[in-house]
Amino acid sequence: DVMVNASLKMGNVGRTVTEGLAMNTPVIATTFEGLRNLVVDGVNGYVINNQDVEDLAQSIKKLHATPIRETRLTVDPTFTLDAMVEDTLNIYGLLQ
Repeated sequence: DVMVNASLKMGNVGRTVTEGLAMNTPVIATTFEGLRNLVVDGVNGYVINNQDVEDLAQSIKKLHATPIRETRLTVDPTFTLDAMVEDTLNIYGLLQ
């Protein structure tokens, strides 16, 4: 129903957020740099302050009251499987 990214370490956070959005799942993410480029309040999820339990609870309540269903269209096309495969093949010089 919702993907929550409340990690205190960045790691693969951007990838998990993108994967959630691609699965038409709204995302609640922290204010880590770069995540605001992926998650737009009220459009495909909500951005919450780090370690703010009340902010997380309010965002969950908002999603329950007004579900967000179509998030796939908000994913940057450069993150699609086709684009990533093409980029990888280009790196190895396998595409002309």
